[in-house]
Parts: sequence; structure tokens; C-alpha cells
Amino acid sequence: MHTFPRRLLSAILLLLVAGTLACGCTGSPDAQTGTVTISSNTTAYAPVMSQTVGIELAAHYSGPAQDAAYHWITDYGEFVAWASPDYEVTPLGADAVTQEPVVYWTYLPEQPGEEPATVRVAVTVEEAGTGRTLATAEQKIVRDGSLYRPAAE
Repeated sequence: MHTFPRRLLSAILLLLVAGTLACGCTGSPDAQTGTVTISSNTTAYAPVMSQTVGIELAAHYSGPAQDAAYHWITDYGEFVAWASPDYEVTPLGADAVTQEPVVYWTYLPEQPGEEPATVRVAVTVEEAGTGRTLATAEQKIVRDGSLYRPAAE
């Protein structure tokens, strides 16, 4: 008669251990935990335009991290920062990490190679301090004659 309660106790313990392990192993440390989208108020851009420094790209992150960094990457051109109060243009390069969610994409007409028909821009929201990926998004920028425009998604 003592074997039945032991078997029952063993089965319950086995289920508890299995449930604990399953709950603890469902996600990897790199699993995304939020969402991010990219928007733009710029309708068209060419470097000869003087009223703007590039195509504005704004990352809109929703997720648990309060202290996030924005890792921007493009396959053509570069990013610049341009904000009040001084509106000084700061080159950031084609692979940039910022604390602010807004950057501007630009390019130099004399940049070597042919201008592509489509430029890819990606942002990865990373947890500040650890670099853990929280969310990613991509935006395409398309060439339309001598202008570049954010692609409609």
C-alpha cells in the first residue's frame, strides 16, 4: 500500500519538474520582447534640396525596456543627426547606434558606384548596457528619378 502514494508523489514531482523546465526554456536570451516600426515625415529627398538634411526616420518602440538604444544600418548612404536647439548636422555613418529614436538618411551624389533603385534601412532596438535585441524593423527607400522616397509599406 505504500507504493501507491510514492508513485503518485513521484509522478507529481516529475510533472512539476518538467513544467518548471519547460517554462524556463521556452525563449532564447535573444528573443525579441517588443515591437518597433519606422515612420517618416519626408515625402521626397535629393541632396541638392536645401530645406532638409535627408529622409527623416523615426523609430517607434513599444516594449519593456525604458533605456533602449537604436542601432541603425543601411546598405547605401549614411545617417546623420540633426535636431534642436542648434540644428547642427552630425555624421553618424552607415552603421550607427543612437540614444535618440530619430535619424536622417542621406547620401553623397559623388559616392562611388551606381545609385541603387532600392536602399534598405534597418533599426534594431537594443537594451542599453547589454545590447540584447528587443525589436527590429526594416524600411525601404526607393529611387524615383533624381529623388529618393520612403517606400509605402
